[in-house]
Amino acid sequence: MKKTVALIFCILLSVSLVFSILILTIDNENGSHGDGKNEGSAFIIWGTLDYTDETYMGGEKERNASRDVCDTIYGFFADARAYDYVENFWGNDTQPDQVYSNVSYCEENYNFTAIFYKGHSLGTHCDVENCTFGEHWTLYAAGGYREEYIVDYLIHDRMSSGTHDFVFLWTCGYGAEDKLGEIDENGHSVSMLASWMDTTGLEADGYASPDGSNHCFIGFDVYSIWFSNKTGYADFDYGDFASLFFKYALYEGWTINDALDAAAEETHWQSSFGDCQLYTGYLMADSDNPGQSVVCYMRVWGDGNLRLLRGEGEDR
Repeated sequence: MKKTVALIFCILLSVSLVFSILILTIDNENGSHGDGKNEGSAFIIWGTLDYTDETYMGGEKERNASRDVCDTIYGFFADARAYDYVENFWGNDTQPDQVYSNVSYCEENYNFTAIFYKGHSLGTHCDVENCTFGEHWTLYAAGGYREEYIVDYLIHDRMSSGTHDFVFLWTCGYGAEDKLGEIDENGHSVSMLASWMDTTGLEADGYASPDGSNHCFIGFDVYSIWFSNKTGYADFDYGDFASLFFKYALYEGWTINDALDAAAEETHWQSSFGDCQLYTGYLMADSDNPGQSVVCYMRVWGDGNLRLLRGEGEDR
């Protein structure tokens, strides 16, 4: 009798282990990975020190605002204690090799990674054999202009699990439709959206039409607005908008769209992000046409219903 009971127990245990392995295998094949609260998660801030051009970069005032806002955003994440790995590398620590190695580290060790960068953009070319993309795109590292740059395809080369799910680049140009980018059959990429997100299939207006992809990229079409620029309501500036966005995005159950709406309402006295000039268009000095201005936009690609802080057991 005892042998029979022991045999039945062993059979049930074996069956249970087999089903467990099958479930884990299916999850991995579906690209299932965690989210900002329940499983391994990371939040990283990067940013350049170069704001030397007062006309088109904002000078020392914008540099100081960038430092202070990034410190504030870091404080929100550190205090929330919802992420396993939180770092503020703004300034001297924003070096190309450190960015690339950190991308690899987060891809290998965390199921959800969110990125914020504040700085500038520049075109470049690559020396990859048989590259047909022509111009590639970069972010300024700590040293800025004429120093080493953070290059699009070198970011993508470090992607291994596709777990960079939220990327917010407060820099010029990379939210535009013509900067969506491509990934060729060899895995070679061009542009920041394709390189960071490891996809080119995101909805172009993820605020108005969230695509349910669980990936969200926020960038600017033409020129990014300075943190030190005033919103036109009370004494708020766009540094306040950025910091408040992240504050609200860490509220339990709030989506990217919810946080954008709340930050717009507080800093613009508008009913939603869709009513404020970041979405409808604002003017910035045009470096390509001195003395003239150009209409610019903040663009939300992909899933505006993505949550940075997610509820227990919520599906991705």
